[in-house]
Amino acid sequence: MSLNELIKRFLLVSGLQKKDVSLYLPVLIDAKALFEEKVGNTPLCDANRRRLTHACAVYAFYKVSLYNNADALTSFKAGDVSFSVQSLKKRASALWETERAEIADLIRFSDTDFAFMGVRV
Repeated sequence: MSLNELIKRFLLVSGLQKKDVSLYLPVLIDAKALFEEKVGNTPLCDANRRRLTHACAVYAFYKVSLYNNADALTSFKAGDVSFSVQSLKKRASALWETERAEIADLIRFSDTDFAFMGVRV
């Protein structure tokens, strides 16, 4: 997965400016690493690689929308223009759920998987 292609797709789905990418680069790199770990050594055709790159960008956008919520401005209105962080989170969440379903044939993300690793008593 190319980081440059991931950044392009992230900008597309998030609506952010290119100058803002440096703020979210760690999130993009972590998302890329997660997706690459989940795929492992499975050979992918170009179409599936593009699907995963797009899904990874959506996942990064979803994570960014969650991070931007902590005690931040929840809504803003200036004249006829209004912006709500909740609507951004809802959009990102809905987009991620759609993408997660579309790549289910390639990798699995589950909210119900949980395991203790190396528990000491």
